[in-house]
Amino acid sequence: MNRRARPVPLRIVRALPAVVAFLAGMLASPPSPRAGTEVDPFPALPWSPTGTFPGQFFGQGVAPAGDVNGDGFGDVLVRIAVEDTAQARAALFLGGPEGPSLVPAWMFVTRQEDTWLVRPAGDVNGDGHADVLVGRPFGGSPFNAGRVSVFHGGPTGLPAAPNYDLLSPLPAAEQYFGLSADYAGDVNGDG
Repeated sequence: MNRRARPVPLRIVRALPAVVAFLAGMLASPPSPRAGTEVDPFPALPWSPTGTFPGQFFGQGVAPAGDVNGDGFGDVLVRIAVEDTAQARAALFLGGPEGPSLVPAWMFVTRQEDTWLVRPAGDVNGDGHADVLVGRPFGGSPFNAGRVSVFHGGPTGLPAAPNYDLLSPLPAAEQYFGLSADYAGDVNGDG
C-alpha cells in the first residue's frame, strides 16, 4: 500500500524558526536555581524589627495591611502584647522603596487581651486606601462580648481611634466576637 505524504502546513513551517531559536536559547542559558540547591531561594529581607525587652511578645500577630496611605507600597501590621504593662498594641509599619520602616507610623494601645488580632480589611469605604481590622474579643458589654474595630486608611495613615466598631448581631457574655476575623473581599459586588 503506497501512501502519499501530506504536505507540512504553512503555519508550522513559518513557526519553525521561532521554535528553533527558543530551544537554542534554552540550551545556551544555565538552569535556574531551585529550592534545595546551593543558591538560597529565600534571601534575607532588609526588614527585621524586634521587640525591645523580654515579655513584649513582639510579632505575636503579623499581617499585610495593603497600602494604607496610598503611596504605592504595601504596609505591615504587627500585634505587640506587653506583659509587664498589661497593654497590647496594634502597630503599622509603612512600606517604602527600601522595605517597611523599622519604626511604626501608627499604634493603637488597649489592655493586653483586648487587641487580639490585626488583619487587612481591603478598602471597605471605597476611598482608594486600604483599611485595617483589629479584633478585640476580650471586652465590651455584656462581659467579653467582643468587637472588631475598623480603621480607615488615608493619605496620613490610620486614625488614632477606630472609625467604628463591628459588634455581634446578638451580643452575649463571653461570646468573644473578634477572636477571629479576616478580609472577605467584595462580597456583594458593589466595588
